[in-house]
Amino acid sequence: MFTPRAIIVASAALLLFGGGLACKSHIYGPREPLAGATRRWTFDDDTPGRSAVGFRTVAGTFTVADDAHAFSGARTLRQVGVVPEREYTYATVDGISAADLQLRVRFRFESGEIDQAGGLMFRVQDAKNYYLARANALEQNVRLYRVVDGVRERLGNYTLEGMRAGLWYTLEIEARGERLSVRWNGEFVLQATDGAYKTGGIGIWSKADSITAFDDLEMAP
Repeated sequence: MFTPRAIIVASAALLLFGGGLACKSHIYGPREPLAGATRRWTFDDDTPGRSAVGFRTVAGTFTVADDAHAFSGARTLRQVGVVPEREYTYATVDGISAADLQLRVRFRFESGEIDQAGGLMFRVQDAKNYYLARANALEQNVRLYRVVDGVRERLGNYTLEGMRAGLWYTLEIEARGERLSVRWNGEFVLQATDGAYKTGGIGIWSKADSITAFDDLEMAP
């Protein structure tokens, strides 16, 4: 017959074991680094409460934070600023200009009543002209855009179910000439052909009142 103490100890062990499984299940997509990656930003060597080294905030508030539930390591880059409904928050990476590339990031939606979004900018010309792949947990979709003079022009849409706050997701783009591809959690979901922008910078993106954490940004030529 089990004593009350034995029941309590067994229950605690079950919670700890179950918690470990739950934490592992909170990550979607590839866990291994991007094959052939020449640049990787994990934010673990950056100072909490400050901007990440090499990142330039264009709109919003991107700051490094200690994070017990980071995708890897112990820190993430979090976007915590709030802008009007139809405006974007984004940060670009200094010193990067690329034409053909693969770009991958992990992000976690945290909150947002208007939007819960996270995305990748590539072939960035300036603050209002670039390509964008983004996911939105409230809309339950992944989209690819060409942004011209600050206005998004949709190149593709993929609808899915199950996105929610608190989980880590993986978004990846591949640009080869005019062929632009998007993968979500390692699975190919979108492809478009467009030649508006040939080369340019990279960055991370969010929108409106989205609070989003980013980790392990990787780039391969």
